[in-house]
Amino acid sequence: YNQVENGCQVIWYRSDGRREKFLENTDFLKAFCADFESNMKFQQSQMENFIINFEYFKFAHKKFLEIESKLMPQLQSILSGRNPLKTKNCSMVVFKMSSILAVLPYLDPKTIKRITMTDSKQGPVPDIGKWRIDELMELPHWKNAEQVDIIDVFVEDVPVEKFLAFKRVYIYVEVVNMEQVLEWKEAFLHSPTLDSILIKFSSSDAVSRFISTYGDPVSDIDMFGSQRKCWFFKVPSVQVSLYDAQFRIQRLEEFPENVRVVSEFWEHKFPVSLAAVGFEECL
Repeated sequence: YNQVENGCQVIWYRSDGRREKFLENTDFLKAFCADFESNMKFQQSQMENFIINFEYFKFAHKKFLEIESKLMPQLQSILSGRNPLKTKNCSMVVFKMSSILAVLPYLDPKTIKRITMTDSKQGPVPDIGKWRIDELMELPHWKNAEQVDIIDVFVEDVPVEKFLAFKRVYIYVEVVNMEQVLEWKEAFLHSPTLDSILIKFSSSDAVSRFISTYGDPVSDIDMFGSQRKCWFFKVPSVQVSLYDAQFRIQRLEEFPENVRVVSEFWEHKFPVSLAAVGFEECL
């Protein structure tokens, strides 16, 4: 849907090639919303993906922000007027948390498996913004989904207990200290569902504190070509990896050979198994 002189140009593709139509004296957002409403009226089966993507372009930032501000209330009105839309995955690249809250409540919480949210302003913009997710965490969608990804934006005031029902978690936070890493580890151990946690951060004191507390690490290159430093601990089948700009907690099958295992690090009441802690400098 392109706004052109004296109207709107609509372009679509079918198996037999490109199609085009000109709508005289019509606003492109109005044309899109009319078609969206018509299509959604008959959408009863579960979709694989529901995607809204305001991709960032520096030269068009203000224009895209204006479009989002106009479009999201219209989408909210359309979706609120029908039965909850069934979709397995919801992915939104938007400028504001309010845009997510305008749409997500009207998707069926019983079918949602993955929620992905990305801040549109990222990419060439150097400063990562901040979102509060208090309202989001109270939605049934948050409680029913198996995976959540909040990308390119710092999440403020992250209560660890609100993430325990997920299978996989991927978020950004501004600062992570060693105590917070341990808090996430404890939550992971006691959660019946968590399988993987990846948290990116801007700064952390964990690397230096691990070195001073547990000695020199094992250094190697991971499968993605990034240099990492690892510590290994006896815990219940969990691997904790602390990177230069992120940390990851996930299930572990076995240790590499010939590594030193630190046994006194964790306090637990489970059968002793294996885990690793690694710091990585991402190239």
